[in-house]
Formats: sequence, C-alpha cells, structure tokens
Amino acid sequence: MSHSKERKERNCLNCGTDVQGRFCHICGQENIEPKETFWNLITHLIYDITHFDGKFFNTVKYLLLKPGFLSKEYNRGRRVSYLNPIKMYVFISAFFFLFLISVINPIINRAEELNAIMRADTTQKDKDVKIDSTHKQQNPVSNDIVWNTSRKSNNGVNIHYNYGQNYKSIKEYDSLQKLLPKDKKDGWLKRKRTAKSIRFKTEYGNDIGRLVHDLGEKFLHYFPQMFFVSLPLFALLLMLLYKKRKDIFFVNHAIFSVHLYCAVFILMFLLIGLSKMDTIAYLGWLTYVEWILDLYVIWYLYKSLKCFYEQKAFKTIVKMILLMLMQTFVMLILFVLFLAISFYSI
Repeated sequence: MSHSKERKERNCLNCGTDVQGRFCHICGQENIEPKETFWNLITHLIYDITHFDGKFFNTVKYLLLKPGFLSKEYNRGRRVSYLNPIKMYVFISAFFFLFLISVINPIINRAEELNAIMRADTTQKDKDVKIDSTHKQQNPVSNDIVWNTSRKSNNGVNIHYNYGQNYKSIKEYDSLQKLLPKDKKDGWLKRKRTAKSIRFKTEYGNDIGRLVHDLGEKFLHYFPQMFFVSLPLFALLLMLLYKKRKDIFFVNHAIFSVHLYCAVFILMFLLIGLSKMDTIAYLGWLTYVEWILDLYVIWYLYKSLKCFYEQKAFKTIVKMILLMLMQTFVMLILFVLFLAISFYSI
C-alpha cells in the first residue's frame, strides 16, 4: 500500500466500479490521487524493494531449511506470505546462470588462447619445412570417393557429374546442383547438411579448437533453456512415479519441481563459489564443506519427496533412485538435442 492521499470520490479510476474502502474489489487498484510527487515515487520504490527483499529472503529460508514445506503451503492455499514460485524461479535461475556463464566463459577463452598459441607454433614449423613441389601431386578431391557419370543434354553436349567432390564454396555446390537432372539432385536435408559442411570447412578448416570454442559459447546460451524445458518433463516423471496419488495433479508436481530446481540452483551456486574460493585461496577445509553440501543435495531431494508426498522412508528412497535415473536419461537426451541445435546455429 502506498502513502499517497486517498481520493474522496468512490469510483475506481481503472474500471469505474464503486469502491468500498481503499482498494477496488474488482480490479484491486488503490483509490488514490493520480497526481504523485517525486517523493511519493521514491517512497513507493523503496517500499517495493524492501517488501520484495523481505519476502524473498523469508521464502529462501524455508526453501533451503524445510524441504518440501513451501510446496505443501502452496497446495494448502497459503501463498501471500511467500514469493510466487514462478517469480522466484525466474529471479534465481537468471542469477545462477549469469554466475555460471561468468565462471565457464573464462575457461573457454583460456582454452582458445592456448589453442591459438599452438596453432601459431604449428604454422611457424610448417614455414620452416621446405617441401619439394616436384615430388608432390595435388589431389583436388582428397581421399573422397568420386563417382563420375555423364549424360547427353538436349543439345548433345556431354555433362559430367562428380559425386563426393570437395566443394570450395556453397555457390559452387549450388551451381553444380542446377546442372544435375531432377532425379540426381540432393534432397533438402542433404543440401542443408552439405551447405553446413562447406561453411564449416571454409570458416574453420582444420581448426577444431576454434570450432569447439564457438560451439561451447553457443551451447552456454542454450543452457538455461535446456533446464527450463527439463522442468515440466521432471514434473511428468513425478506424476508417473506417484500416479496413485489422485489428490495431486500435474500443477502440484510442477510447483514442487519449481521449488526443487530453485533450491538446487542455490546449492549449486554455493558449491561452485566454494570451489572457486578453494582454487584461489587454497583453503583445504573448504573441500569438506563441499562434500557436506553434496550430501545435503541428496538428503534435500529425499526429504522434499518424503515431506510433500508423505510416503514411508523405503518407498521414498526407491522412488528417489528411480527419479534420479530417469532424470539423468532425460537430461542426456536434452543435452544431445541442444548440442545439435547449438552446432547448427553456429
């Protein structure tokens, strides 16, 4: 609620409904004077920030220390005291992935710098080696198999086709495709694949290191999307494992998944941060803290499932193991899929 002056008129400026009290019971807008001072804007901003911070940290406290509690509270309808799960996921995941990219990017860049030094060294060695050109014969098609055929065109001129040829450019490939009869032309998928192969050859050549570097950077940008896609799939796995619970619907599984993902992101942030501190400061005792956090992640998953689905310990452990195996399989499929998307979007 703002500290602006309340209007004497009782009609809502947003929807026109007669207002009973300070807020409209139809649209929820506060019935205050539309003209605001600069000070009112500042106080309203401070209130929103402190209100968000208070609710956020209170929610995170319950999220990390009471596994499964927030999901049960949400299902019971007790929601106003805690941050909305979707808002929390957006905020935490954005922060986590920005942090992760900032950690991984320097590693990729250092690998590329090392690869550039190695390439420069190799180039210098090649310059120092003198090759007798009279004993070398150039093979324009390398080791590729070439299938030569010929046919007579309508005007009686023989046209030769080379299949498996190393094309120098996409333009050359397209021009040769136009000369082929319709039944000999490459299909749509093969044309796309060949064009991509030609572009990779002309752009990267034998520089595998630079290709891996660019692929890694592209995949990092798709990494958050991969986890976002995995979230509803994780909820589907939960629905499959707990299909006998007729009182729990897909939305309930999804809310539980959102809370679990948020907790894992925070714990992973702590683990990566501790690992970086250990690398920089060489503090041996941090390794034991990392082990404790690793164990806590496993315990957290068990405790969340037990609290939310209210089953006995043995059943919960069995379903937790099955869930981890199935989720690993799903993540492997998504990893390959998004890696392929990254490869074709370079």
